[in-house]
Amino acid sequence: MKNLISLLILLVIVQLSYGQDCGIYRIKYVGMIKSDKLKIANIHLPTTRYLEGFEIGNSKTHYPCFVSANGGFNLEIKSSLTTPFNDKNALLAYYKTKAKILKIKVFFTENNILKDKEIVIYWNDIVVNIIKDNLFGTLFEFDLGEIKI
Repeated sequence: MKNLISLLILLVIVQLSYGQDCGIYRIKYVGMIKSDKLKIANIHLPTTRYLEGFEIGNSKTHYPCFVSANGGFNLEIKSSLTTPFNDKNALLAYYKTKAKILKIKVFFTENNILKDKEIVIYWNDIVVNIIKDNLFGTLFEFDLGEIKI
């Protein structure tokens, strides 16, 4: 019995010491919000949990906030689960099964009043690249381009 318990403890220690996360991925959103009349306050972009269909609704936790000085954004988020995604076409195909569109929220001031607008972006309008950066997990860059509001 002591040998069995010792073996079990050894296996747990080895698993905790040498176990590793595998297959996480990261998304880097890049783009520019343009407006001739409105002052952009901040931008809310969807999390991977929201894109994967694990979170539903419009809660603030689904959209990390990025404060923009000039309407530009460059925000990196990390997946919360292990995943097999290391190919951009497979990732996009999966996201398309969860939602037909990508939604972002833009907060702006108009007549000194903070307002928000939900922007709809179609998956086919997003340029996706894989960035090699020698960090853990595949980095997918989602270039949303220039968005006019």
